[in-house]
Amino acid sequence: MNKNPVITNDEAQMLEWHTLLSYFKDLCYTETGKQYCEKLQPLQYDDIITQYSKINCIKEILLIGHAPDFSGICDITALVDKASKGGTLLLDEIFKIRSFLIAQHRITAFFKSVQYDTSIITELHAIDDCTSLYKQLTSSITDNGNLNENTYPVLRKIQKDINDIRHTIEKNLNNLIHSQTYQHALQDKIFTVKNNRYGIPIKSSHKGNIKGTILDISSSGATFFIEPESIHELNNALLFKEIELQREIDKILQILSSEIGAHAQQLKANAHILAYLDFCMAAARFAIKYNAHTPAISQTPYIECINARHPLLAILLKEKVVPCTITCGKSFNCLIISGVNTGGKTVLLKMLGLFALMVRHGLPITANPDSTVGYFEHVFVDIGDEQNIMQSLSTFSGQIKNIVRILNHANEKSLILIDEIIVGTDPKQGAAIAQAVLEHLVDKKAIIAVTTHYSQLKEVASHQDKFENASVLFDIHTMQPTYHVLLGIPGASYTIEIAKNLSLPDGIINKALSLLDATSQSVDALLSKITEQSHALQQKEQELSLLKEELKNLQEEYNNKIKELQATIEKVTKEQATSFMNELQEYRNVIVNRIREIQSMSMKDANTL
Repeated sequence: MNKNPVITNDEAQMLEWHTLLSYFKDLCYTETGKQYCEKLQPLQYDDIITQYSKINCIKEILLIGHAPDFSGICDITALVDKASKGGTLLLDEIFKIRSFLIAQHRITAFFKSVQYDTSIITELHAIDDCTSLYKQLTSSITDNGNLNENTYPVLRKIQKDINDIRHTIEKNLNNLIHSQTYQHALQDKIFTVKNNRYGIPIKSSHKGNIKGTILDISSSGATFFIEPESIHELNNALLFKEIELQREIDKILQILSSEIGAHAQQLKANAHILAYLDFCMAAARFAIKYNAHTPAISQTPYIECINARHPLLAILLKEKVVPCTITCGKSFNCLIISGVNTGGKTVLLKMLGLFALMVRHGLPITANPDSTVGYFEHVFVDIGDEQNIMQSLSTFSGQIKNIVRILNHANEKSLILIDEIIVGTDPKQGAAIAQAVLEHLVDKKAIIAVTTHYSQLKEVASHQDKFENASVLFDIHTMQPTYHVLLGIPGASYTIEIAKNLSLPDGIINKALSLLDATSQSVDALLSKITEQSHALQQKEQELSLLKEELKNLQEEYNNKIKELQATIEKVTKEQATSFMNELQEYRNVIVNRIREIQSMSMKDANTL
């Protein structure tokens, strides 16, 4: 196990990483694909790019409307290991290997047949056909899972002998149970098989009237199952034939198992490749289903996502999710996110963390394809209440303990996400500690995003180049969050306004306002106004961008129409010229023919013209 994982299990749970992976797992066709997803490991930079190319290739194939059939692909590892160690597999176990090989051939044939370049999926070329094993198993076992008697005629002969003996025994017993001699002794007019030997049910009171061997006794003791003496040797013959048949079957199964064992290494390698292909198929289906894309990957760690949506919200709410454009780490190191509670600050943090993890694991993200996500070696997370009763840690103590760990391990390749940094203590001292922590992390060149209500941190972001503000917007008129994100502007908390909306008595509201200094009130009011104006400006810019795009499309459409018109004019001109030349040639031909006629005439005829 990696001593320095990209993220710890506890931090992954804070981001709901495993919940997200479960959706990819559900999109896998096979159990082996699901297992691959469960054990998903982070990739190196070059491997991420390669995997993205494979997922995009498969995505294009799926969009065409084609998909390979993975039925028959199952976990064969244990069976193959058993065979490789000299064990003999059961017939149904060998049938699973047969089904696997058929599915393997079907899948590779599919990718060869599609009208799309699949050369990037190099795993397809690494699959071993196991041709001899494939031919042997498909000829030895039928589609119904039985040994093929055409391949093994000795089985047909022995089975015929068994059927003939059974027929003779049953004919003998039918004669016996319908004979008047034994009517009084029979419990039922049937014959049965007990301990692999035929017999008839006899009343216990008449058991001595029929010569034969007792095979069994009913639980009540009222019925004895007796093998009549007349079929004793036939039963023996039947038993010997069935043993002979089983020996032949065991011999065949041992041969087939040995052949499977000889291909153990290739089969296990193929199984791993097909599990990976199933996983890539699931990632491509995720991209199509939830409008996800593979972003550009930067070796310099930063995040710049266009129309980004939290992947779990995109799954649950689909098109209802409000997208945002967010950047962190490109021109500054620390993003200070502020604004009203329930406005989406924590969701924004989790989205950034999930995007970093998705990229490290080669998964498409729910953002535009022109987004960029850097290669982060570590993702550190502190989200949620770290109060621990068992360890006697308060919320403040729990967070400090986590921050100490982050400070000790963070570097320029780290993404650090902290929700409500330094709370549960004196606000002024908490803000001071928070600022000191963030400045220290910035000095280490880490990429940081934190949420806060501290005005001191908002001011830091307004004055220091390595910091930047961002706010989650709140509609003061509807008293509802809009879930839009505004970069460069700190957010107001609207604490008193929300408290008033939640019916806190007016007397208390007024008292609270009187306790606030005039500067705080004016700053909050100004901040609210700036936020509204900035958001309005952002909307205008978006509208202008849409108008520009519309104008561009109209210009292109106009240019295309001009080209079509010019082509039509040229076409008409060429057609008219061709028609004129044809007419001219016909007239020339008439003149030439007339001259020839004149030349062939006599002078006399010419004078008469």
